[in-house]
Amino acid sequence: MDTNFEQIIPWNGAQDTGYDVRMKWMRNFAKIAEALTELATTDAEWAKKYLRKDQPDTAQAVITFLKGLTAGDFQQGSTGVGIYQDDEGNWHIETDYLDVRMKFTAKEVEIQRVYHIAGAQIKSSANMQCVRVDELEDAYRCYMNTTDDDGNEITNDFKVNDQAYVQTFNLVKQADGTVGNHFLWRLVTGVGTDYIDLSKDVCASGSDAPKAGDDIVQLGYRGTDDPNRQNAVIDAGAGEGSPYYRQFTGINSFSFPEPETQLKPGDNIVTGRMKIQPGSTGSANLTDLPDEVYKAVQIGGENLLLNTAFAGDYDSKKLDPATTLQKDTQMYSPNMLYWTGNGTTIAEASAPAGFACQIGNISQPVALISGENYVFSFFAKGSDMEMSCGGNNISRQLTGSYQHYSIKFTYQSGGVFLISGNATVHSLKLERGTIATDWCPSVLDPSSVADRFKGVWYLQQALKGSTQFIGGLGLTTMMQLGKWTDGVMEKVNAGISGIYNEDTDVAFWAGGTFEQAIATVRKIIGGENPTDEEWKSLAKFVATHGGDIFLRGYIYALGGVFRGIVYAEGGEFRGKFETSLNGQRIVIDPEDGSLKMLDEDGRTAVNISFSNDDGRMTAGLMITEYEGDTAWFSTRILGRSVTMVNNLSNYGAIFLPDQIRFLSDNSELFSLSMAHDYNTGKKKILITGSNWNEEELLAGTVYVDSNGFLKVSKKQTV
Repeated sequence: MDTNFEQIIPWNGAQDTGYDVRMKWMRNFAKIAEALTELATTDAEWAKKYLRKDQPDTAQAVITFLKGLTAGDFQQGSTGVGIYQDDEGNWHIETDYLDVRMKFTAKEVEIQRVYHIAGAQIKSSANMQCVRVDELEDAYRCYMNTTDDDGNEITNDFKVNDQAYVQTFNLVKQADGTVGNHFLWRLVTGVGTDYIDLSKDVCASGSDAPKAGDDIVQLGYRGTDDPNRQNAVIDAGAGEGSPYYRQFTGINSFSFPEPETQLKPGDNIVTGRMKIQPGSTGSANLTDLPDEVYKAVQIGGENLLLNTAFAGDYDSKKLDPATTLQKDTQMYSPNMLYWTGNGTTIAEASAPAGFACQIGNISQPVALISGENYVFSFFAKGSDMEMSCGGNNISRQLTGSYQHYSIKFTYQSGGVFLISGNATVHSLKLERGTIATDWCPSVLDPSSVADRFKGVWYLQQALKGSTQFIGGLGLTTMMQLGKWTDGVMEKVNAGISGIYNEDTDVAFWAGGTFEQAIATVRKIIGGENPTDEEWKSLAKFVATHGGDIFLRGYIYALGGVFRGIVYAEGGEFRGKFETSLNGQRIVIDPEDGSLKMLDEDGRTAVNISFSNDDGRMTAGLMITEYEGDTAWFSTRILGRSVTMVNNLSNYGAIFLPDQIRFLSDNSELFSLSMAHDYNTGKKKILITGSNWNEEELLAGTVYVDSNGFLKVSKKQTV
C-alpha cells in the first residue's frame, strides 16, 4: 500500500497559478482510493468491523438501536415493520403477521377483533357439525368429519344418554320449502367414531329431523354416572328472552331447570357465595337476606328521634282558665316539639308531613348504647351540614336540590344528637345498625302523628313488594277491591292486607279505604265511640291481625259462641239472648220480660222479671235454693216487699215497709204493723197473732189470757 503522499505547499506569491498544488491533490486522492480498494478486497479483519450497505452482510456482534428500527416502507398503523418507543417510554413492535413456531408468552394480550354470533352460544360437553344423515328404523344417524381443514384429528365427544340440541336463527326458507330455521332436542342412543344416533321417539315436542350442516351440541344427560354432563352455559344475544347469560346444572330432560346463575337486565340471579367489594351500592334493596349477610350487616328500622317530620303532635293545648289568648297564640303543639336550638319549619310538599326545617343548629337528647353502630339518614339541600353525636362529628356537602344522605357511626358517649349548618332538612331517621331504611315516625311519637303516616308507609311497603301466583296459590302483600270502570279504579271500598308489625294492624276491611280502616282501629282502640257523622269518614268493617273486629251495622247469626269479655258501650240486642258456659247459662227473654240464671240441669236459680200493666210497672227478683230437684228456700224481692219461704216446711216471712208478718201453712202466726191514729195524728204499733188465745205453752210463747192480758209464757218448772 503506497502511503508516500506529496507535500503540498500553500500559495507563495503573485506568480503562483496553483496548478502544481491541484496536481498534487489529485495524485494524493488517487493513492487514497487505491489504498481503500486494497483494504476492502484483501484485509479480512477490516471487513469484519463494518457492515455493507450495497450488498448482503452479517453483523458479528450485538447492534443497539437507540431510536428504533424499521423495515420496508414503514407507516405506523399501515405498512412495513417497525420497532419504536412511544412518548411514555414503552416499546412497540408493529407488523402484519407474527408467527411463533414454538411458544408465545405474554403478561397481557389484547386482541382487537369483532365477532358476531347470531342467536345463542352454548358451552357444554360435546359438539359436532353434521355432514350427512342416514335414516335408520328407529334413529337418525348423523355423521361428522374426523379431521379439520388443517388435517388435525377430531374426536367424537358425545356419549350415549346425552341430549343433542340444534336451533338455528335468521335462515331464510327457499321457494321450494328447503332450508330455514329449525329446532331439535333428541336423545343420543348410539355413538361411533364418526357418528351419533338420535332417537326418533324420545325427543322434545316439535323437534325436527336432523340434516346436513347442523351444528349439534350436547345439552343435558339422562344418565346418573356423570352429572357434569348435565351442566351447560348459554350466552344469548338474540331469541326469546334475550339478552342473558345463564349457567345450568341438572339438565336431565327436555326442559330447562331454573338457572343457577343468570345475568339479565332487570332480572339477575346469583346463587352460592357472593363477595361484595368495598364501594358496592344498593344493599338496602336486598330482601330475604341469608344468615351470613345478616351477620355482616345490621338493620335497625326503629326511628330513635322524636318528631322527625316536624309536625308536632296535633293535640289541642289545654289552657288554664286564667290564660290570656293573643292573636298569635298557638293552639296546637309547635312544629319543633322535642327539638331545641335554631330552626324554622317551612311548608315542603315532598316531605311526608308537608314540613321541612331550615336549620342553623337543632338538637334533642338521645339514649344510645356505647360501642354500637348507628346510621343517620335524611333528605337535605343547601351548602353543608354536620352531624354531632356520641363523639362523632361528620359533615356532608349538599347541593341546591334535595338529595338523600346517610351517615354511619359508632356511638361512644354523650347524650345529645345535634345537626348544624346551612341546610333545609326533612325525613330525619336515626336507627341502630349499618343500613339506612325508609323513614318512619318514632314509636314514641304521639299516636295522632303515627295515625297520619301509618297508611303512607304501609302502602309504601306494599308497592315495594311483588305479586306472584304458584298454581292455585296467590302470594301478595296487599289486595284492594273497589269499583273498576273502563280501566280506572273509581273507588277502593274493601281489601286484604298481609302487612304485620303489631296486632292492631289491619288484616281485612270493607266499607272504606285502607287509610279509613286504620283510622277506625285507632279511634275505637283509643276509647272513642264514633258518632254517626264520624262513621261517614271511617271504614265500616275492620278485622285486625290480632283478632279484633270493629263494625258499624247489624250482626245476624243463627248460632255462635262468645268467649271472654264482650264490651258494648251502646247498641241493641233484639230477640232472645242466651249465654252458655259449661252448661250454666243466662237467658234474656223479651217475650216474658225476664232474665234467668239456670244451672246445667235447667233449674232456675235467679229470675228477674218485670211487667207493665195499665201504666203500672212492677219488677221482681226471685232467688231459689234447691235440695236435689226440689226448690227448698226461695226469696222474692219486689219494689214493695220481700218474701222468704221454706217450701219444704211451708213457713215463711213477709217484710213490707209498714209490716212484718210470719206465716205457717198459709196462716199468719204473728204480725207487727204500723198504724195511723187519725184522732191524734200519731203512729202506733199493732201486734196480732192467730194463736194468742191458746193456753200457756212453751216458754217465750206470746198469748192472751182469759182476762184479756197479753202475756209471755215463762219457763216450765222442773
